[in-house]
Amino acid sequence: MIRAAAVLLAVLAAPAAAQDITVEDLDTALDGAAKAEARLDGLFVKLKAAETEDEAAFIAEEIEAIWADSHSPTAELLIERASEAMAAGEPVLARGLVDGALELAPEFADGWSQSAMIAVADGDVGRALEDVEKALRLEPRQYHAILGLGVILERLDQPAGAFEAYQRVLEIYPLLPEAAERAREIEPRARGRDL
Repeated sequence: MIRAAAVLLAVLAAPAAAQDITVEDLDTALDGAAKAEARLDGLFVKLKAAETEDEAAFIAEEIEAIWADSHSPTAELLIERASEAMAAGEPVLARGLVDGALELAPEFADGWSQSAMIAVADGDVGRALEDVEKALRLEPRQYHAILGLGVILERLDQPAGAFEAYQRVLEIYPLLPEAAERAREIEPRARGRDL
């Protein structure tokens, strides 16, 4: 629904001469956004009910494919290249690519989540927190962003907050191994029992 609103706002902000978009185009955009939201809702129900890690991972891939659709092929390509740059150990290049993607698609929750992870890798905690907040404002179920928040809170020596973030991820994606492992590791500190 957010994407459809963005399309509508872009149309309203465009000069009259550039408004060659028809009512049918708007209906299609609104209908597509509503269908994507309904599909996501159904996938999240399935994700929560998955019985095996493999089943959950398959459902998560479907969710992430929907999240990866920014409606800007250029932004999506930049995000893909940013992931490759991070994997190659080039965070400066990754930062530039993600920033470019977010200029093109500021309503792209997955892009903000990626930006937060780059900021964490760079040690820029302030930016990471801002980017996580933007991602979660756009998609509150963005489990990668919530997981990243947990990592940030661990780095800030806030084990209770980190544990809460990991628990929230597990409410959304109960079989995400990384979240379960991190929650298990931080729980004693979160409960005030350093081991």
